[in-house]
Amino acid sequence: MIAAPGAWLEVAKDLNEQAHALRRVQLGMNIYRNRHGQITRRNRTNRGVFLLAGFSLENLLKSYLVFENPAYVANGILDRRVRTHSLTRLRSLSRRVPYKNRFAAVLAAFENGLESWARYPCGLTATSPSFELEVTPKLWKGYDSMFRLYQARLERLLTSGWRAPSGGKYRMKYSKAMPNKSFERTREG
Repeated sequence: MIAAPGAWLEVAKDLNEQAHALRRVQLGMNIYRNRHGQITRRNRTNRGVFLLAGFSLENLLKSYLVFENPAYVANGILDRRVRTHSLTRLRSLSRRVPYKNRFAAVLAAFENGLESWARYPCGLTATSPSFELEVTPKLWKGYDSMFRLYQARLERLLTSGWRAPSGGKYRMKYSKAMPNKSFERTREG
């Protein structure tokens, strides 16, 4: 089932792996000069890492929401509550994400980028930030910790099973043939 929370989780993990791989690449620097003449340098991969990591968090949070609310993916239509890119909003909608009061600065930083400078050449409004934030070691460590904790909790939830809007029950399982987890339909009782 493509809309199952396990599918959202797999996309999140894929984007996370890509963000990690890109972060290890050095392609040179982008140099920016503001209107006051101050110069800022950013690794050329910074924006890509920011987008990949931000989208991985978005998919991870949406996985929780689909797990908690199967109706959000019913009838082949993605519910409007899941169509936002606001990471803080997505987290606030979930009842099961761990450490709800932790990682606020990480979510706010990635949300800021996803909704403006990382995606567009300017802010959405004249007052929106349009400068490129750096994925600092501190931000990256917070992101990585958050992703690992949220992933581990969700995987534990998914091994207990998820009831699809159609009534079918799905659960995560490990397979020796496929070292990664797979989502399979199981029968009740």
